[in-house]
Amino acid sequence: MVGRYENMTTVILPMDVVFLLYGLAFLGMGLVILVRYDDHSRPELGNTLWLLAAFGFLHGFREWMDLWRAVHGDGPGQPQARALLLLLSFLPLLEFGRRLLRESLDRPPWLTAPWSAVLAAGAALGLGLGGPSWPLSLEIWSRLLCGLPGGLMSALGLWLYCRRRIVWTDQTPERRLILWSGRIAAGSFALYAVAGGLIGPQGPVALAALINQTRFLALTGLPIQLVRAACAVAAAVSIGFLMRIFLIEARQRLLDSNRRLAESESRFRLMTESVEDYALFMLDPEGCVMSWNAGAKRMKGYEENEILGRSLACFYTPDDLAAGKPQTLLAEAVARGWAEDMGWRLRRDGSRFQADVVLSAIRDPAGTLLGFTKVTRDITQRVMLEDRLRRSNQDLQRFAEVTAHHLQEPAARLARYADRLTGLLAGRLDDPEARLALDFIGQQARRQKALLRDVQRYLAADQPRGEISAIDVAALLTRLTGAMAARIAAAGAVIDLGALPPVLLDRPRLLDLFEVALDNALTYAAPARNGAPPLRIAVHGEERAGGVRYCIDDNGPGIESQYRERVFRVFERLTGDGEGTGIGLAIVRRVAESIGGTAAIAVSPEGGCRLILDLPAKS
Repeated sequence: MVGRYENMTTVILPMDVVFLLYGLAFLGMGLVILVRYDDHSRPELGNTLWLLAAFGFLHGFREWMDLWRAVHGDGPGQPQARALLLLLSFLPLLEFGRRLLRESLDRPPWLTAPWSAVLAAGAALGLGLGGPSWPLSLEIWSRLLCGLPGGLMSALGLWLYCRRRIVWTDQTPERRLILWSGRIAAGSFALYAVAGGLIGPQGPVALAALINQTRFLALTGLPIQLVRAACAVAAAVSIGFLMRIFLIEARQRLLDSNRRLAESESRFRLMTESVEDYALFMLDPEGCVMSWNAGAKRMKGYEENEILGRSLACFYTPDDLAAGKPQTLLAEAVARGWAEDMGWRLRRDGSRFQADVVLSAIRDPAGTLLGFTKVTRDITQRVMLEDRLRRSNQDLQRFAEVTAHHLQEPAARLARYADRLTGLLAGRLDDPEARLALDFIGQQARRQKALLRDVQRYLAADQPRGEISAIDVAALLTRLTGAMAARIAAAGAVIDLGALPPVLLDRPRLLDLFEVALDNALTYAAPARNGAPPLRIAVHGEERAGGVRYCIDDNGPGIESQYRERVFRVFERLTGDGEGTGIGLAIVRRVAESIGGTAAIAVSPEGGCRLILDLPAKS
């Protein structure tokens, strides 16, 4: 005999044709799956079908090895190769059935183990290699332990998937065909599980001795290979029709995407056309106008048919064009993603307006430049109002400075003459009321002088009054405390200077800042001692991230939390005893904030007041 199937024919086809169709059907099924594979539409199905494709390719090639045996007979090692390839081909079928069944049954725990196929293959390999005539034993056990459960699980998984997962509200003929294709595929795999898994060759296995392809041939007159081939053809064709689900849903996704895009474009068009306070339009990569809205028409004076296709250079003044501003802004938007500018722009009639412009680059997912969006706002009125307000504030501040300066001299003279008059009349003034009145005049003259001095300091606190440089704060405070020695001694205070890192600031304002801070502590902390230990004022600092922090601590009564912001207001005082001008801490905060720093009140370690100055490292 040339081969096991020599001269065997069916009532329909010769066996070599049967094997040819058998292998071709499974190879075709694998090819169809690869061509129409799509894991974006239904990931639970798409991520599983590649296993069925692997089964189709492996099993189809294995059946063509049977075709070779039918025509040319067995060569050395071929029975062993066929047995191992059969086992290998059933593994992806078993895993496909497990995964699809798991998805169709909402992931039951007993189907989540991914090693079931490996376990079945190991059992088949162990039992097959342990029996006599191991290639035949391995083939029988592979069919029983892998082919039979793999086919049944695939059939059940396909049936349940079609029933539970493929749900459409509108059942078109094409969709009904897909549902029936899934059911036919399920039936084909169920029949194949019996024909290819249960009914195998007769061999040294008890079940194979009772149920085998020889008995099937004797009972039906048909070789089991013909039934398997019919199952393979039916499964391949039905799987091919089932794969159309990806085509339908891809087409539906495209339609949905186009619909959403049309809706988005419609909403965007309605939005841009309804906005009249802003000019919203698009530019191509060369800077030519591609779209126009009602706000742009009102602001710039161009009709849509006049401006489309023209360069944005027509909006710029001759000076800006000579400086290359349009090209500079486009290049900046390309490099950074956006560019912003404020300046003069031209209308169609040649008139000018102040514009606030934001230009943004538009790119596709690959990073290719598609064009630009440009948003323009007419800020002419705002700029005019801001300029008017700025001039008004400047005039007001100048008036206040001049007034304070001119009032300073009369106040100083009044204080000097009050002191002189008190000295001249000291021995001749017997009337207590007159003496009290004269003392009051002197006190109020000195108070007015101090008040005008602090007003001048406050008005000048936000502008540099000298060169900004790194100042040695320790040396500055040493000289300052020396100059205030009489004031410190009168208050019975002790000044402790700790580590004081340098800071970038002009010397006059830094001197004002620390002089006001020390004077404030001497004014409000010292009178409250009432026999307590002497007033101690500690000044220390430290470098912090991005700046320097200075702390002025005292052991006075402190400031309650609800008043710690109030004391920084102009003319705010917590006591009514007439001491102080009510401007000192406002000067401190104004200096600190003018250079980007802060001033705050907290509790000192001794329970008194702590003035915290956080100043930036750079001016």
